[in-house]
Parts: sequence; structure tokens; C-alpha cells
Amino acid sequence: MRINRKSKKTTAASHLVVLLILWAGFLVASDLRNALANGQSTGTKPRQKVATTQPAFRYVIVSQSLVHNGRVVIVLFDIKHFTEVNLRELFRLISKRFPEPDELRVGVFTALDQLPTPEEEDYERLFSTNDLAYVKQIEKYPNATYMRTKNREEFQYSIGEGQPRQQVIIK
Repeated sequence: MRINRKSKKTTAASHLVVLLILWAGFLVASDLRNALANGQSTGTKPRQKVATTQPAFRYVIVSQSLVHNGRVVIVLFDIKHFTEVNLRELFRLISKRFPEPDELRVGVFTALDQLPTPEEEDYERLFSTNDLAYVKQIEKYPNATYMRTKNREEFQYSIGEGQPRQQVIIK
């Protein structure tokens, strides 16, 4: 197989371009890392504070959306750590993450059975019903709701199995 001189030059040029792109990416990443380490803004977005400690529990924000004049957040929370103390910390973290708008509502669930599938969500949008399987599971497992407004902050929770809800007023 014979490779002509022109294709060798093209291949070498291609490799050089790839190396330059990689080097430029490295420099940008390095500058970004240094700027963040020194507390400087990167100029693209307002800098969000990053938590330096981890909570004593695991949770996932399943969804969040702006509705009317407020925000609704749905959370899947580790059932092993479902306590009033941990719920207080969870709501503090979520409230800090979503400082605006003033009105914030959070639903906390501890089992996947309590959450709708995408198909159930589609059906609910069309027919507005509470007859779906997941709705019947909500009170079966531990769950909580949180509400923050300008003047009030509170949450309610249940340990599940049809137990009564406990109300906690934060402010």
C-alpha cells in the first residue's frame, strides 16, 4: 500500500488540529477551575453556592415546575431516614435551592409506587381523576408536604399505613 505525501500532510494536519482543540479545552477548564476556586465569577451565570457538607440522608428531586405564582417540587426520599428532624433539614435544603418565588410547595414520597408514570400523568391531564393506582399508594407509605409563603412556613407528614398526619409549623 502506498501513501502519497499529500495524505500524510493531511493526516498530520488533522492530528495537529485535534491536539490544539484538546489543549484549548484543557486551558478553558483550567481557567474555569481556578476562577471557581478563587471565588471569581465565570461571567456566564450567577454563581450558585455549592454545599460543602452532605445531608445524613439521600433524596432525589424528581421534578420541579413553576405553577401560577409558585414552584412545585416533587422529591423521592430514602425511607430509612424518614424522620421529622431529617424532613426539617430536607425542607431547609430545598428552600435554599429554590429561594424564588416566595411560594414553594414540596411533595415528599418514599416509594416509587407513590409517583405517577408518564402515562398516568398524561391520562390525568386529559381526565383529571384520582382513580389511578399510584394515588391509592400515597398514604400507604411515609410521605410529607411542605409549604412556604411570604408569611408562613410549615409541613405535614405521615409515617404511612393510614396513620394521622403530623403538622409542624416552622414560622
